[in-house]
Amino acid sequence: PACVATFKKNGSFYLTRYWDYSFHSDDDPVYSEEYYIDKYEEILTKAVRRQLDHANRICLPLSGGLDSRTLAGILHNIGYSGEVQTFSYGHPHCYDVVYARKIAQQIGFPHYYIPVNSSYLKEYAEKFVWLMEGSVNCLNSHMVATYDFIRKNNFNSIMTGFLGDTLTGSGSFLKGIERETDDEVVVRTQYDLHAEIMRDKELAYYMKHEIYENVKDRTFQDKRARYYNCPSRNRYFRTRYMHLYESTKRYGGFNLYIFDFVSNVLSPFVDAEFVDFVLHVPAQLLLNQNLYKKILRKHLPEVASVPYTKTRLPLNASWLRK
Repeated sequence: PACVATFKKNGSFYLTRYWDYSFHSDDDPVYSEEYYIDKYEEILTKAVRRQLDHANRICLPLSGGLDSRTLAGILHNIGYSGEVQTFSYGHPHCYDVVYARKIAQQIGFPHYYIPVNSSYLKEYAEKFVWLMEGSVNCLNSHMVATYDFIRKNNFNSIMTGFLGDTLTGSGSFLKGIERETDDEVVVRTQYDLHAEIMRDKELAYYMKHEIYENVKDRTFQDKRARYYNCPSRNRYFRTRYMHLYESTKRYGGFNLYIFDFVSNVLSPFVDAEFVDFVLHVPAQLLLNQNLYKKILRKHLPEVASVPYTKTRLPLNASWLRK
């Protein structure tokens, strides 16, 4: 991504990067928290509007998390004139389904439930792996179960919250950083956090010996190199940079591509202006997504009043209730 590949007649080949993530630095101005709260909502709303040009029937996967409820709240706030249909999948009583239904009711969007049964791997895993060209595991193959619903209703666009939590500072970026001064410890902690499957001992078991010898330790070294190549020296931003390239792109990217086969995909969180703005917010404001939650409480109170999956409390719950 964001590179130009050049092939020459003499057989040489090289890549030239024309864009990269950049982060808040000591030279950047620091504004009040209130400024960032308002600016975040303004720029993300603009990003949503940019992607609505040719969309008149939007399908919105909705959960009890932050990203999809944020998009639902913005679509409601701007008075989008087209049709919005929300849906959720999973067990009928899981928090994502229950809370998503409440969010939809709160802002007046219709909601549809798609069950995921215990045989979903048998039914969808092979197709999912084929569609994603084997780039991720089949754990999320239940997403293919939405295809019939989307096709049947002829939704010309589907809006996803891809990249939202990664950009806005989910808690995983703090693992190994607090009070740690050794970058090697931070890299190893972050690697162990995200490389939960197919570590070297599993690769050694499943792969042919000659192949394993060529790839062993490669994943860790790739992540380590990405960490040190980050344009910021801040350990928090370094872990985010590593995560954006090595985890989100490789293992989370299916959220961006899986619906390509049935509809036009809209992903406001990947808007370049929004990405540049969020990554230049001072790190201390992003810890544990605190800024994100305050944005919802101030600008999207309808969706903030519905419980959040991770805490099972409304985002605008009082301190006493928390």
